Amino acid sequence: MKKVIPLFIVFTLLSYFANSNLFDSNASKIQPENYSNGINNIYSGKIVSPAKYKITAKLLTDENLIDVKAEIMWTNRSAKPTNEIYFNLPRNPNVTDITSSSIKIKKLAINNLSSEFIFPDKIGVVKNNGTVAKIELLKKVFPGETKQIDIEFSLEIPPSKNSWGYAEGRNFYFIADWYPKIAVLKDTGWVCYPGDSNLGVYSDFADYEISIITPESYTVGGCGIASKQSIANNRTLFKFEQNSIRDFAWFATDDIINARESYETLSGRSIEIELFIQKEREGYKDRYFQAVKKSFDFLFENIGEYPYQKFTVVDVPRTSGSEGMVFPTLATFKAPLIAPVYIHEPELKIAEAVAKQYFYGAVAVDGYSEQWIESGVPSFLAAQILENNYDARLNYFELASYYPIFGMNFLSYNEIPIIYTIGSYQLAPGTFSLQEYYKDPFVGSIADKSYSFPDGLSYKLNTLHKPKLMFLTLASYIGSNKLLNILSNVYQEFQFKHLSGDQFVKCINEESQKNLVWFFENLFYNSKYFDYSVRSIEKISETNYEVFVQRSGDGIFRNKIALITKSDTLLQYWDGIEKWKIFTFETNNKVIAAVIDPDRINLFDMNFSNNSMMASPNYWPPISLATRWFFWMQNALMILGSI
Repeated sequence: MKKVIPLFIVFTLLSYFANSNLFDSNASKIQPENYSNGINNIYSGKIVSPAKYKITAKLLTDENLIDVKAEIMWTNRSAKPTNEIYFNLPRNPNVTDITSSSIKIKKLAINNLSSEFIFPDKIGVVKNNGTVAKIELLKKVFPGETKQIDIEFSLEIPPSKNSWGYAEGRNFYFIADWYPKIAVLKDTGWVCYPGDSNLGVYSDFADYEISIITPESYTVGGCGIASKQSIANNRTLFKFEQNSIRDFAWFATDDIINARESYETLSGRSIEIELFIQKEREGYKDRYFQAVKKSFDFLFENIGEYPYQKFTVVDVPRTSGSEGMVFPTLATFKAPLIAPVYIHEPELKIAEAVAKQYFYGAVAVDGYSEQWIESGVPSFLAAQILENNYDARLNYFELASYYPIFGMNFLSYNEIPIIYTIGSYQLAPGTFSLQEYYKDPFVGSIADKSYSFPDGLSYKLNTLHKPKLMFLTLASYIGSNKLLNILSNVYQEFQFKHLSGDQFVKCINEESQKNLVWFFENLFYNSKYFDYSVRSIEKISETNYEVFVQRSGDGIFRNKIALITKSDTLLQYWDGIEKWKIFTFETNNKVIAAVIDPDRINLFDMNFSNNSMMASPNYWPPISLATRWFFWMQNALMILGSI
């Protein structure tokens, strides 16, 4: 059983680290000749971004406000002319009414001619909540033509919630979704959606030159390559440059630790890893760096080249709601103060963030409609990263929502465990997603539009948990190496392009060299109920046995049928279409049991307990289980009766 470090020891160690020179190290030099404006030179000339943003933002900490001047050079890269330009406007995560919007436009001009935003009532079939605006042009913009858009505005910074804002009690500002962003123009027209706290903004690749002015004592981190200089009135200017990214976010604070290291890639290039960490969690510094490097190791080997020069990780304060945010070259997370290594809590979050740099950062996805790609694929890859680099995760529960204890908690009262077991219980990949899947597996399918789900649970299930389970199931069915190779080919083909779900499924079907139409019909395009079971084992002669199997749900999956004997295991295969079937096995050995799906490939099966049957009954397991159950129930009643 793994032991948790007592609290006083943890604080003693943190005190030691706080007074040491742990972070007083220099990052290895990055070869700038391999990069241009933050992007690998191997992509030079292959990417033509439709927009260039040149923005200056002044952070006014006394007023929780930023003053912004933006110059946007936008080029029509589609095959058709347009007489309008659509924008996604900043949204306040604390309000939904446009009358309470936190953005105040001071100036808007197109090629130096004054203009104004127009707010459509609807965007397609979705009501506009004030976060989508357009400019109507006097003349059409033909393919290849460029327009200059100048915008001046101020933006109130809200208390941190959902994604961005200032952290209560700390001088920490995380600024995302903060500037008017031009929507995606395709040959079929503009693709734009109202802002939603659960859904991503669909955006195109662009080049950024961002200047941020802060009080002199502040440090700023953000997407891309940074430099800084002191300016007048006790202020500092931080300048960021980064080409070919889909968004830009940044943070500012006067109290954080900064560390840098370089990562040597398989191709011989170096990537700069920059870490901003809260002082109370500085003892995790090496774990953070190792988690980033191990994630890159796996992805470079199995998926492909990371296209950017830098990756920045920001550990946000406890009072910030900006954890778990991922942007191109930038990610945030919030680690617990006590996180034993076998929990792998920060490691998993970092692995998911690095994987999102591939399937979100470098491959454009319509996150508003098909969030499952940029959530489910990185979640699956993160599971592979942990499985290949760390010991199995152990199940744990928290005492008073704070102190981790390895084991299983079955009943609590006021956050105090009452019925529990202490021990080292390994978690298989996908365990948490399975727990969520069992809550409500039938509302919607993965292929449904992300914005169409009726509540947060169905949204999370169909954009994160079910896609992760689908990829884990697919990896078991066709082989992990085969699936990783397919994902690598998809990544190589769609780098700096837009990937749709249908294109993704088509690539998997074509490259798997297997008929997977049935797979996606059952697990992706529809929400099916899976329950395969063994009904009986019957000895019909000295050497022949009949195994009666059944399909209770409407979901169809191709399964193995295993007959386990004292000396070996016999296998047969079933396409799973019939509602029931009888398989005949011949053996001279003593038969012990029969199992359907013995490798547990289909993680969507709702009841694994009926997947097997013993040839003869064994009474000891239920007796043992019943004895333990009565013991714990008796103790629970005694404790509750004394409260």
